[in-house]
Amino acid sequence: MSIASTERHEAVWQTLLEPGGIEYASLSLQSTLKMNLAQAMLDGRIPAGTRLPSTRSLAAMLHIARVTVALTYEALTAQGFLAVRERSGHFVVEGLRDRQVLARVEPRRPARPPAWPSHLLPLPREEKWLEKPRNWQKYRYPFVYGQMDSKLFPLAEWRECSRLAQATPESASWAADAIDRDDSFLIDQLCKRVLPRRGIEATPDQVLLTVGSQMGAYLLSELLVRRGSTVAYEDPGYMDGRNIFLRRGARILPMSVDRDGAIPPLRLPRFSCIYCTPSHQCPTGATLSMPRRLQFLDLAQRHRSLIIEDDYDAETQFAGTSLPALKALDSSGYTIYLSSLSKFFAPGLRIGYIVADMELIERARHLRRLILRHTPGNNQRALALFIAHGHYDRLLARHGESLRTRATVIAEALARYIPSWKFVEPVGGSALWVKAPQGTDMAAIALQARRKGVLIESGGPFFQAGDPPSNFARLAYSTIPVELIEPGIRTLAQVVRRQGQP
Repeated sequence: MSIASTERHEAVWQTLLEPGGIEYASLSLQSTLKMNLAQAMLDGRIPAGTRLPSTRSLAAMLHIARVTVALTYEALTAQGFLAVRERSGHFVVEGLRDRQVLARVEPRRPARPPAWPSHLLPLPREEKWLEKPRNWQKYRYPFVYGQMDSKLFPLAEWRECSRLAQATPESASWAADAIDRDDSFLIDQLCKRVLPRRGIEATPDQVLLTVGSQMGAYLLSELLVRRGSTVAYEDPGYMDGRNIFLRRGARILPMSVDRDGAIPPLRLPRFSCIYCTPSHQCPTGATLSMPRRLQFLDLAQRHRSLIIEDDYDAETQFAGTSLPALKALDSSGYTIYLSSLSKFFAPGLRIGYIVADMELIERARHLRRLILRHTPGNNQRALALFIAHGHYDRLLARHGESLRTRATVIAEALARYIPSWKFVEPVGGSALWVKAPQGTDMAAIALQARRKGVLIESGGPFFQAGDPPSNFARLAYSTIPVELIEPGIRTLAQVVRRQGQP
């Protein structure tokens, strides 16, 4: 390939350090250059046989050090992208595109696409969803739930544990397909270091890992809920869990919620289920009182009804004394415990677990095998090391102090700027459930606030009723930096006044 051909691709060389629409901010200069060069060769922008500019020339074009280009060329040569010709330079090897793209096969006759409505099963009419913008991080005041302030993520400690998990022989423990088994090291840490915090004693054969606690709810619905059976469910309550049971054809029996948590129903059909979030009820944040906990356990035994206890963020208690989990109080085995290991520090890690009697765990293990076999082994081992090294305990303390501070700031800001909105002072959790005066349209306020850079969640979708009350909202304080909470609430108050609310 001639020098002229190399010069013909000068526009490509000039763009090798541009992001190309993908977030590359965390990559080093050398990694970005190497990745973009590889992509340009694979997609044909730099064809096979092209001679690359000399290291000196490309460094000058990109205004970077020559050694960065030299190391990039060396790495791509080792990986088989480039070939070195004596006294001629680096050339793109032949056949890279052949590995990527098969020849297009032309259909013999015009294709008729599937009529998808006739193939797809209908969605339950009662399903409700709460959507947040995918780019919520770009909003100035994100009072959004289910995320944490990235500044609190223990990056150095997680990197240490990830590095240890990648080392030999650690990598041999997770690189193989474990079929349907979980990392015994992580299960051991759960049983010895995590569950005792909730008062739960469990053996390894009573624990199953899931991709988040929500997957645990889905597995349990498939195993336990028959079409037409009853599931007692908090109202307002966690909408995705309710949607899961609706898809099974369950009849939802709403349980009202007050300051002491969910109110147990007077009676239940036999072999029904109770789904509840006792620690910090979703979405109100109420803690289920001890008398109510005992009532639920008595109800389950009398009616032979199973309790699914979703303890999704029990570790975020920052005031008062944590009550033991229902599972810890239950000597009969009717309570099935769900929780998450990643909710409060890295929601994207998606590692949850189920704790129940061995018979149920084995059935859930078989069902999980049909879906994904097991959660990613490298994350399991890194998390096990994270707990074993004491990082988990230190992180709990750090998050507890952070949430306490944020809860105080948001409560004071709401009392100052929007005093007509009522809420219960939180003792844990990561959000406030607020009640505005009757007639307030929180959905409209949320929409207008979003245009001002403030994200809040309207409370309507949490209610089961088709025409839910409009004057509730959830404001999370775990994501937004503490110094932005007060100006965020002040901006929200301006929106409220413009909407004609008190």
